[in-house]
Amino acid sequence: MKEVVKINGIDIEVNQYRDTWAINNKQVSEAFGVEESAIRQQKARGEFREGVHFYGVTNCHTAGGGGSEVTMWTKKGVITLGFKLRETPRTIAFRDWASDYILGVKNYGEKMSAEAFTMSAIASIANNFLAIEKKIENVENNFAELKNTASLTAAEQKRVQRLIKMKVAAAKTRNPLLNRSELFAFFYRQIKTRFDVASYADLPHYRLDDVLRAIDEIKMPDSLFNTREMRD
Repeated sequence: MKEVVKINGIDIEVNQYRDTWAINNKQVSEAFGVEESAIRQQKARGEFREGVHFYGVTNCHTAGGGGSEVTMWTKKGVITLGFKLRETPRTIAFRDWASDYILGVKNYGEKMSAEAFTMSAIASIANNFLAIEKKIENVENNFAELKNTASLTAAEQKRVQRLIKMKVAAAKTRNPLLNRSELFAFFYRQIKTRFDVASYADLPHYRLDDVLRAIDEIKMPDSLFNTREMRD
């Protein structure tokens, strides 16, 4: 069973397919106002499933089909394409037509029924949701990048300083003859080398726990505790 309807100034041949309807690839592209290649590119992305969004017909003689194999888009495929293609007044109009046609609205050029208006509103909300979702994804990516590049805050630097001061005090208790300046230099040098930074202030914020753990695990060479030459 076939029906010819006019949308965007084009006669569209709608074919019945199982419990739905379908339109060939050429007319879908014309109705959306894009090249057929744009429709094929969307199809090639793997988001569309054969038998659900589209199906292939060999020796199909529908409008524009000729005798070659033709891709037929189902109503679900047409509406989904409408959300994937770049949004223009023409793509929106064809997407809304597909929504109206599902509901059996016949006066396409007249004021939409309450049901059709609801479907159109839902489609618009869904499209806006996709745009918001993309913006959220971009914000999350920017936040992750910022998190990975931010250095220690002033409060975090003080935590590092306090822990190193405690380590120096413990070393001095074990050998009072050790030079404090040399000890501080030793601990800071170990941390800068471990985390490949020029200054302890450049240590990455997101690795603070690793930094504190590394300081706590630093072992003083036994040779330092045996010397009697390093004095304050």
